[in-house]
Amino acid sequence: MKNREIYNRIPSSTTLKNNGVAKADLQDDEMLRYELSTFVCTGKYEDGLVKIFQNFLYSLDEEAEQKAVWVSGFYGSGKSHLVKMLSALWTNTRFSDGQTAEMLADIPEDLKEQLTELRIHSKRFGGLHSAIGTLSSSSGNSVRLAVLAIVLKSLGLPEEYNKADFVLYLKENNYYDRVVEYLNNHDLVKGNLSVDRSVVQVAIACLLGYKWPAQNSPDMELDDIQMDIVNQSNKLFDKHSDEDGIVSLPSIGKEMKASDRLLAVLVDSYGEEWSHQIIEEVLDKLERNG
Repeated sequence: MKNREIYNRIPSSTTLKNNGVAKADLQDDEMLRYELSTFVCTGKYEDGLVKIFQNFLYSLDEEAEQKAVWVSGFYGSGKSHLVKMLSALWTNTRFSDGQTAEMLADIPEDLKEQLTELRIHSKRFGGLHSAIGTLSSSSGNSVRLAVLAIVLKSLGLPEEYNKADFVLYLKENNYYDRVVEYLNNHDLVKGNLSVDRSVVQVAIACLLGYKWPAQNSPDMELDDIQMDIVNQSNKLFDKHSDEDGIVSLPSIGKEMKASDRLLAVLVDSYGEEWSHQIIEEVLDKLERNG
């Protein structure tokens, strides 16, 4: 017998698609399929998964509080791989060709029995769900918001709590589909830039000396993105707003006519993205919407 004949997969013709590193938050079906099909569920991997499922199912049967599980180990010891396989097996991830995580992974009989029991219990509680990811620093010092961001993302919602809350509000009140349809049918955004009629309305407000509440409330709590918008708005206001709140349509004295002043606000607002095509699109939206 030759050495190569004892291997399930011949090393010389096998490629490590993930380079031996499993990334828990990588959303790639082909990579997950590969990792499941090559998952060696023996030793500590088997012991860990069996223990997690046993404790969870025991708490369900006893109607006791579920306990958390701490997965520890040295760098490169396989913590992310274990958690990723657990997540896929937990929900029995289904792929586009109809195959599932349990079909692809070669798992021992005792683990299969626990998964079957988990499926039975899930019918009492409305199904199974898993959320997996890495904690982001975008939530500041709030661990709760960082964990919540992972859960929200797993449900197809924005990771930021305030944005997710808004999307949920739209869905709960049956507005979401209509809002999405409206946005898709109206060319309101070009890249990251707004090109709808509100652009001109906001520019006029700036000329007349109007300030948004956040500009007048220095104590208002804002995230980095909101603060950046406020700072940009303040620069435009300081440069273009009229002190007396009166904007003359024709040119009077040293004051430019309103259309030229308005154009100057728009040019500074768009910055390097400014082009004549942008203003044509803005004016087109303004004309079409009265």
